[in-house]
Amino acid sequence: MEKAFSNLEESLKNTDDKIESITWRLESFEKEFPSGENQDSVMELIQTVSEITEDYLNLRKEMQEVQQIQKELTDTLKSKVSHVQKQYMMLKERVIQSQAYKDSKERK
Repeated sequence: MEKAFSNLEESLKNTDDKIESITWRLESFEKEFPSGENQDSVMELIQTVSEITEDYLNLRKEMQEVQQIQKELTDTLKSKVSHVQKQYMMLKERVIQSQAYKDSKERK
């Protein structure tokens, strides 16, 4: 599961790099072609890229929160499993002792 999140995080980082590259290219294009209609189109594209970048950052933040929750859940489950194992061993020991006590009484 952590490997999947790691791969997803790497993919998101690559996406972030691509978005930055697109933004830079659009800004360069805008500087070269400042005519009215083209400028409006470029500004709309830049706005769209900015919105996508913001969505990406929000998604990344949510992914980190999910990873943290997953880690907390995993830690809690490990703790509970350990507790159950200890209880099992204690009960098993009691059964063994009880059986040994019964066996010793039967021999007398």
